[in-house]
Amino acid sequence: MEEVRESTTTNPRERIERMMQQQGRKKSDRSDTAEVLHHLQESLQQKEKEYWQLHHESTLDGGSLKTRFKYREVAPENFTLSVEEILAQDDRQLNMLVPMNCYAAYLTPVDNRRDRIKVEKRRRRGFREIDSSRSSRRYGDVSKTALVDPNMEEEEGVKWSQNVRASLRRLHEDANIDSGERRRDNVERNNGVPAAVRVAVAPRGRGEYRQGNEGVGPKKLRPEGKVKLSGGKRRHGE
Repeated sequence: MEEVRESTTTNPRERIERMMQQQGRKKSDRSDTAEVLHHLQESLQQKEKEYWQLHHESTLDGGSLKTRFKYREVAPENFTLSVEEILAQDDRQLNMLVPMNCYAAYLTPVDNRRDRIKVEKRRRRGFREIDSSRSSRRYGDVSKTALVDPNMEEEEGVKWSQNVRASLRRLHEDANIDSGERRRDNVERNNGVPAAVRVAVAPRGRGEYRQGNEGVGPKKLRPEGKVKLSGGKRRHGE
């Protein structure tokens, strides 16, 4: 009987001690978790600070836009596609004529010329045209991928084509004006020293320039690295 009484008197104490020990463990676990989170936040802030302190690797749009990624210039290529075809044809028809792998930015001018010859041969032989009303498992409702109605009246189509070409002509003119203004601004920012003179005396290094032949002007070396692609829907090469 005495042993039973002792066990009944000691059991609550043991339970209380166990509960206190468990609470202590939970508190230590919470403190460890908070400490780990604190270290992770400090590491992330340090990496962000280092990232924003990186030197710019390249510039775009005539030097007006700086970027921390390397770009290389890619010659525009439309692979015989006119502006009207790119806007009026659906995605299925465009990919049948010029597959998307032709537009990979890492391809060399030799590869582009080879693909262009293939497209020209495909045009001469004639390729199968599929009506946009036929749905596709890959593209779904193909007719929605065309930006204009290809079945418009002839007079309306001629007027639309003229408007498109006039808009493109204005865009090219504005781009030439903007590039000329940027060149003048660059000369003024560099105390009136022309770019060709600054290139001739510039130190060699990353994103370097080499002086061209007499009367030609400086030529920019294409930096090595990954190529960034714009995420446009159409595959117009520009």
